[in-house]
Amino acid sequence: MYNGGDGIFSFWKEIAILILFIRTNSNISRKISYNHLIQIYVFIVIYFSIFFIIGAEIYGASMAFRTFRNVVFLPILLFIFPNLVIDKSFVNKFFFVSMFSATLMGVVGIFECHFGYRELIRGYMGQIEEIGSDGTVYYNTTNLKIMGFERMAGLMGTPNQFGNYMALTASLIYFCLKRKIVEYKHNIVPWLIFIFIIFCLIESFCRTAFVMFLLILILTEYKSKKNILKNVIAISIASLLILYVATLINDSVNEILSATFSGNEASSADRGNNFKRGIDFLIANPFGYGLGSTENSLKNYVFFSESAFLNIGVEAGVVAVILFLCFCKKINFLLCKQSGELSRFSSAVVLTNSICFLFANIFSTPYIYFFWILTGIGLMKSSIEPCSSYK
Repeated sequence: MYNGGDGIFSFWKEIAILILFIRTNSNISRKISYNHLIQIYVFIVIYFSIFFIIGAEIYGASMAFRTFRNVVFLPILLFIFPNLVIDKSFVNKFFFVSMFSATLMGVVGIFECHFGYRELIRGYMGQIEEIGSDGTVYYNTTNLKIMGFERMAGLMGTPNQFGNYMALTASLIYFCLKRKIVEYKHNIVPWLIFIFIIFCLIESFCRTAFVMFLLILILTEYKSKKNILKNVIAISIASLLILYVATLINDSVNEILSATFSGNEASSADRGNNFKRGIDFLIANPFGYGLGSTENSLKNYVFFSESAFLNIGVEAGVVAVILFLCFCKKINFLLCKQSGELSRFSSAVVLTNSICFLFANIFSTPYIYFFWILTGIGLMKSSIEPCSSYK
């Protein structure tokens, strides 16, 4: 998260995950029927290991490791959670930590965008390329602005990573409060925090993240099979109202939304064109170039897109895309067999990411950690009775 810290912190996170995996699987007290999931995962590990060796030779081991970590290593979290029991205490702690982390991220984003701390924060994170003789600051990432307006990124590397993270956290907060999975003496506070996070999400101007947020909520309502139409309409109206209020608070929101829907916003149009070029490229080159070949920080990178679908296809071939989708399908099948409310939420998260896999980079950090954690929680054995009072 700061200059030079990625390698250090990532190393210790991976060590912690391995320790948890060993501890939770050394003495399994109950049998979990995920043998088929393990088989798919083992095949993914073997398959991607081949492309890791290829990529490490051409693009460097550190670049190849990034993809291997995000796509192959982190799903090991799924095999930690099924051996644990979820209770009220765990849910409350997890909810509080998630809410606090997103709030802190949003507060930093507010200081960055509205109080002139961007240069300080980006400099701390090592994202300043150079400072011109006239004082102009040049960053090593080009998407911190859109149509001349500042995009909120908080402590994330890019506004898109920030938006994806805030979308996932906001959907978790909404779900837990709406289903009364967590309850506070003064529920108005977490609801106000939820609204704050949504406004931060909007100021990231990551439209894919906002769609992701809405899709998770709609899918959870569909899976609840209770007042589906009523709740979906309520979500849609509330979303439009929040967007309207955001346009009143920040004029740039209105301009960017208008340009997006009219097709005059350059990044939206370019993403569509880039996706088409990527499909053509993948059809012409279906076998993969090795892990790290889509790292656009390299001079010899092959292709890069904001689509995880295209990036994985370019790095490890069409087979890798099929394997990932099969893996997600099997995870969703196991989640649907669970009876808890959180399993329904996790299922909605998996389905949403399987869809957004096509047009968003869902393997960015730290979002991908949070994604696998939320997915794994849905596989935990619950000591919480399913909520029957939800309407």
